[in-house]
Amino acid sequence: LLRPIAAWLSSATWMGRMVAAITVIYRPPVLFATVGVLELGAVIGLRLSGVSREHGLAFALVYHVLQVVPVAVAGLAFNARQIIAKGWRTVGN
Repeated sequence: LLRPIAAWLSSATWMGRMVAAITVIYRPPVLFATVGVLELGAVIGLRLSGVSREHGLAFALVYHVLQVVPVAVAGLAFNARQIIAKGWRTVGN
């Protein structure tokens, strides 16, 4: 009974460290889509939990793509819909 709880707590610990590191790293002004900043924060947070740098970076890249791509696709679809509905020259007016 206690093993699943202990496993969850250990995973919650490394996730908490990773989220805390990303949050601290996000504070200064950053590039578009926080390229590099999220990865650095995730790698630092995961390194504190004993995850290798390579695995941490791989996780961070996949995590970041899963965050940015759906928002970008939705934004492009919305803008395309606006352009089609209103015409190219009237968008933004």
